Parts: sequence; C-alpha cells; structure tokens
Amino acid sequence: MLFAYIQHKNSALIFPLATCSLDAYFTNTDPTKCDKGWQARHTAWLFEQFSGLAHGLAKVHVNKESDLSPDGPATGYHHDIKPSNILLFDTFEDGNHPFEGAEIEFGRLQLSDFGLGKFRTKLEGTGTQNIRGTVTYRAPECDPDHDPKKGPKKQNRKYDIWCIGCVLLELLVWIFEGPDGHKGFKDLRLVE
Repeated sequence: MLFAYIQHKNSALIFPLATCSLDAYFTNTDPTKCDKGWQARHTAWLFEQFSGLAHGLAKVHVNKESDLSPDGPATGYHHDIKPSNILLFDTFEDGNHPFEGAEIEFGRLQLSDFGLGKFRTKLEGTGTQNIRGTVTYRAPECDPDHDPKKGPKKQNRKYDIWCIGCVLLELLVWIFEGPDGHKGFKDLRLVE
C-alpha cells in the first residue's frame, strides 16, 4: 500500500497501478501466435508465478507470525480467487520489489482484493457459513443444492485451493487454445 486517506467518511487505500488483471491478460495476449522460444520462457514464467501465488496463499492460510490475536497464530482465507483478482505488475515504482529472472521480461503476478478475506484465531476455527465469492469459481460443496438435507458445507481454506485450481485450468486452456479458446471455455463454465 502506498498510502490511505479518508474523505467524507469514505476510506481509500492507494496501491501501485497494475498493468492489467490476469483476466485481461488472457484476453489481450495470444501465446499461440508467438515463437516457440517465447512460449517456452513465458510458460515457465507463468508456472513460477503460480508457485509464488500458492506460497503467498499458504502464508495467509497459516500465518505463524501473526499479531492479530493474543491467542497466538491466526489462519486466514481469501474466498474470491479468480483471474480478475490476480494482477500483473511490470514495474514497481518504489524499487522495494526487485524483479528476478523471467519477471524482468514478463512481470510479476500478485493476488489482490482481499475484501472477502478474513483472519481468525485457532479458537474461532477456519470455516464460515457465509457462502460468498464468485459463483463460477465456487467449490461444489458450497452450492446450496449440494446436499438439500444438510445445506451447503462451511466455506474454509480449501475453498481457496479449489478456486486457484479453476484459475490454473483456465490458464492451461489459454496456453493451448489462446484467447478465443479461453473465452469459449469461460462461456461454457459461466454460472449465473
């Protein structure tokens, strides 16, 4: 975060400007029309970035260094992982986040929009009955019709794992089929 301010009882947080979201990247970049050398470097970079996203998410899920609670470590969740909440940065103006390796050529992906996220203590547990997030990426057990007798299961950290798996599946379709194939796949998956 660069800075924050309050104006007329409205709070605002200011962050560096991202180049685009992963969703926009899928729409505006066609890996199928690039040379094989670029494709190989780019694909390796993408999987390296997703490894970084997974490590970052693991730190949210098991936050051992948390001072959020006097009861000790906290556990957190995001609950709205989707391509439009993964941002691409090709520069950082503050210089505190130096790019490495393929990031110099392609940039860095970062998870954003923790608006539905929450940290909880061990005593509070990790689940929530508040089923939220984007329906298209929602885990099947969170569907109210999943088990009509019991209703939806609690939404917990596993929900984030399902969501990131959905994004990885979209990534694979995009790598092999390009923007048109990705759009067709997304349209087939779209839940209203």
